[in-house]
Amino acid sequence: MPAHPTIWAICCTTGSRKRPPGFGRPPGRSTFAIVHRNLATAYAHRKPAADIDRAIAELEKAISLDRKYPLHFAELDELYEQAGIAIEKRLPLFEKNRDVVAQRDDAQNRAVALKVAAGKYDEAIQMMTGRKFAVAEGANLNVAEHWASAHILRGQQSLAARRYKEAIAYFEAALEVPDNLPMRGPGSMGPRNAEVAYLIGLAYEGFGDQTKATESWTRGSAPPQSAGRRGGATAAPGVGQSFFQARCMQQIGQTAQAAAMFRSLLETGQRALDQPAPAESAVQSPRLRAANAHYTMGLGYLGLGDAPKAKTEFSEAVPTSPDLLGARTALATVK
Repeated sequence: MPAHPTIWAICCTTGSRKRPPGFGRPPGRSTFAIVHRNLATAYAHRKPAADIDRAIAELEKAISLDRKYPLHFAELDELYEQAGIAIEKRLPLFEKNRDVVAQRDDAQNRAVALKVAAGKYDEAIQMMTGRKFAVAEGANLNVAEHWASAHILRGQQSLAARRYKEAIAYFEAALEVPDNLPMRGPGSMGPRNAEVAYLIGLAYEGFGDQTKATESWTRGSAPPQSAGRRGGATAAPGVGQSFFQARCMQQIGQTAQAAAMFRSLLETGQRALDQPAPAESAVQSPRLRAANAHYTMGLGYLGLGDAPKAKTEFSEAVPTSPDLLGARTALATVK
């Protein structure tokens, strides 16, 4: 019996007489890693239902071997995200293997996201500074979003510490994504304008400059612009940005309009929970769909001043999808 029966079967089927390299020799430990990864892929795409737990187990075996591959870390973390595995378990794995992870952009992108979710904003920013991320290494690179999130959240720390000038610098940097970071679409950071405008307004208010604060909130209350910094149309604002747009409205006295937007968030979240589960081919998994619905409702309650109900919704969202950064942030700050 040959050492690689699967390869032997493929060769026989195709009529090839050429033996693959290493045929007939016991596979090395690096080869075992690839075998485990291939098994994980098969389990993750098994029909009619994926076996995520077995896929995770195979990739965990793969990365435990002496020869490690950065792609395996990226793929494992994608499965962890699907399974709702806590950030606190996943980040140490990336930190322990940082040199391997750094060899590939999609794995490094995952490491950055985990750093941001864990509150290690300065480390995340350092990992993104100066490194050219190539779209070819991972079709789902969203490192520009991590750049914005890290700066916004770092700025909020400065805002809480009353370092207002420093906070404004971080907020402004959030929208100035450097050229070394690929963006998902032209002007894709545009939908975060309302969030940044609201926070900058708070910083100016802390300065005692009410005029500039009002100017910033007025900008944030307006509908998104049709073009972004790098040209093209901006994406539609997400629920988080609708929340901050309404917050800006509150600050400039448009309380009725703001309340209507908050109630709309509640209705949107409730509809998402009431609707049947999406088809398997849907973009969002049922887990992420539910988490987003609870997050949306939490924002609605928070805007309407019902902090206990908001906290309840955020507390449902975070365990369901630990990667939902907006819900994690809201839960940590809601009183």
